[in-house]
Amino acid sequence: MQHCSAAGGTPTNGVVSIGSAAPAENSGNTITNCDIANFFNASTATVGILIGSGNTQWTINNNRLFQSLPRTYTTANVHRGIQIASGADHIISANRIGFSSAAGTGVYTMLGTIATRLIASDINLTAAAPVSVQGNTVSAISLATSSGATTTFGVLCGINITGGSASVGTVTPNIIGGASGVDLLTVTSLTSGALLAGIHTSSPDAVTIQNNTIGGLSSSGTTATVAGSVTGINVSGSTVSLTISGNTLGNPSANNLRGGISGFTTGSSLVSGINFATVLPSGTVSVANNTVENLASFGTGTTGFVRGIWTVGAQGPSTVFTISNNTIRNLVTNSTSASIANGGAGAAGIVLGFGMNSIIADNVISNIARTNTGATGGFAVGIAGANATRTTITRNRISGLSNSSTSTTLTAPGIVAGVVIRSGNFSVTVSNNMIALGAGQTTNTAFIGIQANHGSTPDPLDQIYFNTIQISGTAGVGSIPSFGFLRGDLTASARNQTIDFRNNLITNTRNGGTGAHFAIANNFGATASNTGWPVNASNFNVLNADSATVGHWNGNLSLAGWRTASAGDGSSTSGIAVNFTNPAIGDLHLNMGVTPTQIESGGTPIESTTVDHDQQVRPGPVGSVNGGAFAPDIGADEFDGTYLDVIAPNIVYAALPNTTFTADRTLSATISDFSGVATGGVAPRIYYRKNAGALFSRACTLASGTVFSGTWSCTINHADLAGVVTNDVVQYFVVAQDVPGNLGANPGDGFVGTNVNVVTTPPSTPSQYTIATAFSGVYSVGAGEVFTSLTNAGGVFEAINNGVLTGNTTFNITSDLSAETGAVALNQWIEEAGGGYTLKIKPSGGPRSVVGSFNGALFRLNGADRVTIDGSTIESTANGQIGGDAALRELSFQNTSVGTSAVVIHLGTGINGAQNNRLRISTCRDRTRPQFDRGFDRRQHPGLQALTTTTTSSRTAPSSVRPSAWCRLVKMPPIRTRVPFCDE
Repeated sequence: MQHCSAAGGTPTNGVVSIGSAAPAENSGNTITNCDIANFFNASTATVGILIGSGNTQWTINNNRLFQSLPRTYTTANVHRGIQIASGADHIISANRIGFSSAAGTGVYTMLGTIATRLIASDINLTAAAPVSVQGNTVSAISLATSSGATTTFGVLCGINITGGSASVGTVTPNIIGGASGVDLLTVTSLTSGALLAGIHTSSPDAVTIQNNTIGGLSSSGTTATVAGSVTGINVSGSTVSLTISGNTLGNPSANNLRGGISGFTTGSSLVSGINFATVLPSGTVSVANNTVENLASFGTGTTGFVRGIWTVGAQGPSTVFTISNNTIRNLVTNSTSASIANGGAGAAGIVLGFGMNSIIADNVISNIARTNTGATGGFAVGIAGANATRTTITRNRISGLSNSSTSTTLTAPGIVAGVVIRSGNFSVTVSNNMIALGAGQTTNTAFIGIQANHGSTPDPLDQIYFNTIQISGTAGVGSIPSFGFLRGDLTASARNQTIDFRNNLITNTRNGGTGAHFAIANNFGATASNTGWPVNASNFNVLNADSATVGHWNGNLSLAGWRTASAGDGSSTSGIAVNFTNPAIGDLHLNMGVTPTQIESGGTPIESTTVDHDQQVRPGPVGSVNGGAFAPDIGADEFDGTYLDVIAPNIVYAALPNTTFTADRTLSATISDFSGVATGGVAPRIYYRKNAGALFSRACTLASGTVFSGTWSCTINHADLAGVVTNDVVQYFVVAQDVPGNLGANPGDGFVGTNVNVVTTPPSTPSQYTIATAFSGVYSVGAGEVFTSLTNAGGVFEAINNGVLTGNTTFNITSDLSAETGAVALNQWIEEAGGGYTLKIKPSGGPRSVVGSFNGALFRLNGADRVTIDGSTIESTANGQIGGDAALRELSFQNTSVGTSAVVIHLGTGINGAQNNRLRISTCRDRTRPQFDRGFDRRQHPGLQALTTTTTSSRTAPSSVRPSAWCRLVKMPPIRTRVPFCDE
């Protein structure tokens, strides 16, 4: 059929094809260049071109479908222009649906007070059958209806796809409404919510919607309380794959995608560019390179909204969304909605309410306005996330958001937030975003760059890295505060999700009113705690704000106060002058010239974030010439700046152990600094003193490496101390400064100095070593001996811990030890003049007992190796029987404590494991069974406990228990060797 006119009369359908089942179906047919008009029946459904069952491979192209006169339905039905209900490989192209003439003039008008619905092109295929929809125009249609359908294709829809694979606009854009102008497709309804949808899909098959233009759509009611709904692209069904890209939703005309009527509608109008109205349980969705602009939701109801791209909320679906490179601008609503449930703010650029491993990246969002001037608080949000699993929000630019609320309530103010984290599973990463809010706005509004709101569960880990946030403007009146970053929802309910906040550049210059303006805050309005905010959770940031309100943690804080309260931001700074390229449009690239700044190379590497806002490699950028690029820059922009070194050299060394030698000692220290360690007269020095006396110092020498990272040799000259003898304590510390003059020390706590040569106050706890007692040979412990206990203060264990073994050592227990406290554990000792020495503890002169009361392990080895506890006075080899030879068991241990943590002997792994230890022909008792003399009672208090909390990889020599109890050796993870564990 070509160049025909089917415009006479008012047939129910213009063209109908109903065929047989394959292979005899109608196929390969074409309708082209035809006028198909005035198909209408007031009491039944009508279609211009109906391709029903038994059809395939049709081409419908260059046709004009119109109504030359207004039509009035008397029975509720669906009116369609083109309907495809079967087959595959159809092409629907370059058709024009609308107008009242073939020339494209006038308006296609559908009247009536019943629930009439209209679909311009309706496609419902099965089994993934493909269809191509290209270059069609749907415009100049006006529908009056009583329907308030808010879902799927609504009451008026340009292109409706409910089944089959579809390519929509991939070759030639479809135009729905128009590229300019307003009220090109209109709905007037007697019932609130009547949805006008440009394109709708609920197909379970692969669908691509690309390069289409949708603009000039409006839906409103006949009375003020009746609101309208408009969606550019509506998705309401599961899909294996959906691509929405390159579309223009809204045209340059102001408020051209409009629900309700400004100054008239009092209901709740719902307007969105792209809406995922149904939870998609799985599949992949790409929403990229679309423009959403000039949307308006007019209606003062409490549930109305305007949103650029959004999804409904649900936990668990595995749909993977990629929402990238979209431009969303000029969205307005006068709704009174105060909700943020599922991230669904009354005014929002992007809302992601479900999904897994989804990415929201490289979007530009600007000029989103909540214009209601009532006292109800509410949100205008750039990007909001909730419920999803492992979402990443990165490299977006957000600016020009506004909220006209006049609420003065601190717990429910008008809020403008760049990014809101509502809830989610595992983690939410917010990185490399540029957020500029508040410029030119005098409202009493809580401007928040990034808000970890978390008013719903579950709480994810908030990973917030490398963002640049500017809060500016002057509040005319009011006490509402503003924040660069806020953990909390401004209510009295504390939000305690875990925070990781690093390398962010925040500048809050907002002023005016009586409210404070913060760079960072923890639970403003609620009692803040360190739950979820561990030590150094926040660090390496620039926190620019008024010096008295850098942070808020149960009060307004300076940077120093914030560091104390948060136990972090020790490497962060405040008060840095920052020049941005064009903050008025959210362009927060840095324009610092060659002025040295701590922003350059002031960040810390983060494994998951290796590029910046422009995807330039960190540290960088490549080709930097101004001396930076050795560490990542702070903020979203990795720029070629000049480094300002305000960090002292890093000094690392292994502490000198106790020694029996009196000769000079040399310390090897690794000292590094980005600007270089100073040399010559201000080279690093080691300071030292004897027994807390006068300080002496000597310059260190560079032994290897460079001044940027080298090994320095630092000598403690005992002659300066008039020599040393046994029991002298030598304290020492190392100081170094870099070329700019930054001075540091190790240890550093309490240290004060002007330069390496002038130390005002030494560290509060310097490193130290003792000229120690040497142990080798045989010693006695017991009543009347030098040592009267094993585990007490001043006993054998403390002496060994503070001394040095120079040979194999034995301690003979010469009397019962009846008052052991368990205060001191035996550590791995220091050895000199060789090594690999053993330590033996045994009875002497007769059977002996070691008794004490301690609610813990009475006798503890803390990583000590080569210890033997031998229960025989004659050190005879035990026979192989269980429990050993009773005649040789002459040493017993007993813990009389009834505490639930009481243990007799505890083998602790320490740092490097406890190896080659022996417990033989001894008896262990606890208070539970004092008459039990077979060894280790494990009913309530185990006699021997093997602790496995420390893992090392060097346990090649297992400790052992010689026969003295019913014992067995078992493998105890995570220790990778056999350790003793005894039971009955």
